[in-house]
Amino acid sequence: MIEEEVGGKMESFAANRSDAPSRCTYILHGDQTKCLDHLTFEQKSHRQDAGIQCNVLTKLEYMDPGGSIKDRIGLCMIEQAERNGSLKSNDTIIESTAGNTGVGLVSVCAIDVPRALGAEIVRTPTIAPFDLHESDIAVAHRSKSNIPNSHILDQYRHSYNSIAHYDTTAEEIFQACNRQVDMIVVRAGICNLEMYNEYW
Repeated sequence: MIEEEVGGKMESFAANRSDAPSRCTYILHGDQTKCLDHLTFEQKSHRQDAGIQCNVLTKLEYMDPGGSIKDRIGLCMIEQAERNGSLKSNDTIIESTAGNTGVGLVSVCAIDVPRALGAEIVRTPTIAPFDLHESDIAVAHRSKSNIPNSHILDQYRHSYNSIAHYDTTAEEIFQACNRQVDMIVVRAGICNLEMYNEYW
């Protein structure tokens, strides 16, 4: 069993499983976070050729500063950690990531890929289950135990991962379409884009 030291005590990693139910405490229509607010839409030119008689729009998140939709969650998670006082100047942020979330976090922190911006990269086996000693999540928790003033933002369970899209991505789409949206198709991954469904 993987354990991490928290306040001088060893906390079971099982209590912080990445597949545990969300602990999101977001309140609908509550205060919105200040996340990325730019928007790039592109109308597909081939829709008529396919016999489609409606407008089809594509939101291009690769236009974000870090090159992906993960910039939004990086900014929102960091801002929330600063607001609640858990993240302070010169603290270390640790995150398990395949790349895009890491780039988003580093971009927000540096404002100045990951390694070029000053991040330390620790490689882990991609096939290791999350609860094994060598998994990316386990390595992140061990790193947190060894690095003073470090924080795991935990994109997999962080409530502001979803809120970033509820407050910004969905709202941008809604406003850009003059609030006339019949259907939305989203590739949902680990960045909680399912919040779109609640929004619509």
